[in-house]
Amino acid sequence: MNISVIEQNGCRHVMVQKESLTEAEESRLLALLATPSSLPIELRFYELKWISATLVEAIALALAQEERSMVYFYSYHLFTYLRSLGLPVRLVHGQRLESAAAPPCRALVLGGSADSLDKIRYLIERLPLGPVTVFVIQHVAEDKINRLDELLRQQTPYQVLMPHDMMAVETGTIYVAPPGYNMRVAHGQVYLTRDRKKNAARPSIDLLFEAVSREYGATALGVLLCGWGHDGVAGAQHVVAQGGKLLILNPDDCPTAKALVKQAQREVVGALVVPLEVATCLAATAATGDKPPEEHALELFFAAVRRVYGYDYRNHHADMLGRRLEITRQALGLASPYACQREILTNPEAGERLFLELSIHVTAFFRMPEQFKLLRQAILPFLDSFCRIKIWVAGCASGEEAYSLAILLQELGLYERSMIYATDINPFILMQARNGLYGREEMATSRAHYVQAGGTGRFDDYCVERNAPFFAIHPDLRRNILFYRHSLVEDGPFNEFQLIVCRNLLIYFNQTLQNSVMELFERSLHQDGVLLLGEKENIRHGQGERFFTPLTKGQTAYARHSRIMANHGQ
Repeated sequence: MNISVIEQNGCRHVMVQKESLTEAEESRLLALLATPSSLPIELRFYELKWISATLVEAIALALAQEERSMVYFYSYHLFTYLRSLGLPVRLVHGQRLESAAAPPCRALVLGGSADSLDKIRYLIERLPLGPVTVFVIQHVAEDKINRLDELLRQQTPYQVLMPHDMMAVETGTIYVAPPGYNMRVAHGQVYLTRDRKKNAARPSIDLLFEAVSREYGATALGVLLCGWGHDGVAGAQHVVAQGGKLLILNPDDCPTAKALVKQAQREVVGALVVPLEVATCLAATAATGDKPPEEHALELFFAAVRRVYGYDYRNHHADMLGRRLEITRQALGLASPYACQREILTNPEAGERLFLELSIHVTAFFRMPEQFKLLRQAILPFLDSFCRIKIWVAGCASGEEAYSLAILLQELGLYERSMIYATDINPFILMQARNGLYGREEMATSRAHYVQAGGTGRFDDYCVERNAPFFAIHPDLRRNILFYRHSLVEDGPFNEFQLIVCRNLLIYFNQTLQNSVMELFERSLHQDGVLLLGEKENIRHGQGERFFTPLTKGQTAYARHSRIMANHGQ
């Protein structure tokens, strides 16, 4: 069952094991919470992705009635949401894949057969120079000349060698197995032998992987690429058995030769099956040791994030991305960049944690009140000339800005013919916005900002008090607001607006993305509309002078060039 109830040890245990609830299931849960009981309730949400305002209020009431009751969440975003509302909830951490005390990588070994050449070149080209030794092996017919070493020299700062027998092993060096010889490593030297073929292959992936695992143990990282047959499966098992880490390329990334990785996927316990971008990112991170990732390494990581989760952070400022990644590493309690990036790319819970950390949702009711006063006194009265007023709040976060605009429109008599489109990339934060519930500790600041913004009534008139440590926005203010997901990075125009509000979001984008966003705003703004940016921004971000002109000096409200020129011509 998705909802189960057990009474034992003097407690009523209610367990919810589903990502989303149907109306019937939510009704059942609400009834359980409302049923009088002399026992405290222990409520556990294992997989639930979202919680409605009605359920939040029922949980708050149950907690208020019985102090010993407790709610446990396994989802970080739900935990942070209810905690922001002042509810005594607890987070249960999932099992981590990576030990915080994992040793650094000292050796990287890449192996493959058919379909692997371009994968090897892709990995090596993106591998930053670090204190590691790299071994590369690809099945090549013995009567063919292998020029892989020559190709790799053009793509990497590493020294690239096709070694001779008993050559000393050095860090910062790539050793390419020559055709017709099995390559091994032991006691700090490379050994080449003409012993019999193994699994019909010489050089043998199995033999090299096994030798590297014995030499380097837990400090080895193996990457098994495409190929036919099964040479490499046993060697991959040795890497894992010796405590090393093993990545198996996702079969979907092998155009035809999938047999090797499919068999390894079935037989190698403890390996990670990953797309090429993820394998490249983890190999690059392992090679750099404990150093914070540089911009190039960050690009690799966020390309992998995009492949795994679909979140596109290309063209965001690298220093911001690096800071948020480091905050996530510390929050997850992981000791190294490799451990953190592996956890994020292989554990959806950690991936969600990073996404929430990267989503900019610093907001409040009537934040930057001087700008709201400008809206009240000049911009919104000007928009009164439109029969219908459509407003886009881009990057709306948890909704306070959209509801603040609704209050202004209500006080100016414009709300009934207005529609506010509030968008954000973060689906979790949008759900919070739709619920319209906010912690009571925000109330004092909200009242002060409302007064500073020129409010003509009382902020409390727009709120509904709850018997809980939070309040709700009045339902009348929610009728004309649509919250939905939209990415300024990937999505295009979706309407024409008389007012676009995007405050202090452009500062997190680089010039390329700022240019794109300004073009998007130009295509989305009515000819006589107004663009309002944040106090830390202006139209020089993204070369907005191409499209917009300040309405008045020293302000962050802008009109389109076409309107300014039309006014000058009158």
